Amino acid sequence: DWHQAPLWFVLLNGRSLLAKSGYAENIHSLFDVYLGWCSRSTNAVYFADAAFYAGLFHYTYLFQDIAKCLPVSEKLVEMANRVLATKSLKVLFPYNPDTRRIQMGLFQGVSGTAMALRSIENNDFGWMEILGYKNHCHTN
Repeated sequence: DWHQAPLWFVLLNGRSLLAKSGYAENIHSLFDVYLGWCSRSTNAVYFADAAFYAGLFHYTYLFQDIAKCLPVSEKLVEMANRVLATKSLKVLFPYNPDTRRIQMGLFQGVSGTAMALRSIENNDFGWMEILGYKNHCHTN
């Protein structure tokens, strides 16, 4: 399930959590299985989720050195870019007259989508510090 991506992100990037668990090897093995599923299922993820999850996988690739995350991130970015090229932002992030707003947050919102794609492009995840994750390095 695509909604497991944030859980895997926390397990793999919450270093003290993983290191203290005693299950690091088992978690990495299960994550390999999950990445295999993700790689085969990129057409089954919602556009805004795809961009955000791509950011989570790219961060994990950069800062945990899990190379298998990169192809999944790249597939998700390709999918998101295809959608961005064919649909207007007005269609992707419609105004909701009931709430009188456009979805702006990290989850399925303009911010989460834009920040994730920009971070991947620039390898700069400084905004992740608001979630408690360090931007370990900045490379271009």
